[in-house]
Amino acid sequence: MRVLVYTSTRADYGILRSLLRGMVDHHSLKPSLLVTGSHLSAQHGMTVDEIEKDGFEIAERVSIPVVSNHWTDTVQSLAAGMAGYGPALERVDPDAVVILGDRFEAFAFASVCHVAQVPIIHLHGGEVTAGAIDDAFRHSISKFATLHLVASEEFRKRVIQLGEAPDMVNNVGALGLDTIRAELGGFEGTRENRALVTYHPTTVGREDSIVSLRAILDGALRSDLETITVTRPNIDAGATEINRLLDRYEDHPRIELHDALGSKLYVRALARSRVVVGNSSSGIIEAPFLGTPTINVGLRQSGRPQEHTIIDISNPSADLVLRAIEDSNALVREPFMDTIYGDGRSTERCLTQIASLRLPGSLKLFRDLELS
Repeated sequence: MRVLVYTSTRADYGILRSLLRGMVDHHSLKPSLLVTGSHLSAQHGMTVDEIEKDGFEIAERVSIPVVSNHWTDTVQSLAAGMAGYGPALERVDPDAVVILGDRFEAFAFASVCHVAQVPIIHLHGGEVTAGAIDDAFRHSISKFATLHLVASEEFRKRVIQLGEAPDMVNNVGALGLDTIRAELGGFEGTRENRALVTYHPTTVGREDSIVSLRAILDGALRSDLETITVTRPNIDAGATEINRLLDRYEDHPRIELHDALGSKLYVRALARSRVVVGNSSSGIIEAPFLGTPTINVGLRQSGRPQEHTIIDISNPSADLVLRAIEDSNALVREPFMDTIYGDGRSTERCLTQIASLRLPGSLKLFRDLELS
């Protein structure tokens, strides 16, 4: 089966890496990649270089605008994506595609695949992030998809609730934990007195992203943390304003500012840091697997199930962030313990489901629930 794997950000590629390695070694699967979005942006670290170093076959590169001042920029990226993904999909002519998650770029690709009637294998469906427009994109991709590989039983039930056939919705756990286990299986590094900070724009609701990020940085700088490692945001609307604020801290002696760490260095930073601060999904899913406490700021991740190592601050201030950093010391635990998102052994479950997929000859039907 020729499988085209879609990746548009450093975040989804880090999760997909272990699956890609498994697919390369699988006797009945032939994977290649469509690379797009921030991977091809120098401003965002040109992370396509990491994919090339890993040796995976890049079948297509599709450039889209990555300027993020306003929602109209997102619309321009959606339009450019659809225009570029169609010809790329036709050239590759895959038997199926893999799409992870909820990004607007991924929604554009899923729409094109649906029109072309190419079966979609969707990862991480059924989740809820009430503080981002990604929520509706995720559910929409689920409706386009043929096979669903979700990260928990709660999410499986939610995808079935969307009208999907139960036998095509499988709880495999979170693939990002597999990447962590593969990268750090023998890792014995010590924790450093540092925080890892990633803050993305909140695209739903009235949260002021600049106020929240100032609270994070001011609170962290008032703490006893020696180093604050900050990665720049994704390409959602509002990212430009966040980057302008971060530029002011570029020469601060305690702040390390990175366009992108790359997935390998990011995983190691997760493992070595004393605490993770911000609103990235990695703080909810991957950090607890490594035993690293998370301070989840704002509403972007609202709705995701959480481990007890996570402290929520819905209305951030520097004082609240400082107090949470101090309290997080008591939440550190040993790495590689099972979490609500799995055990770090999801790849084999995914490969089994993908390799046994019977490619449909027609569009799927909506499955009504038995309602009393």
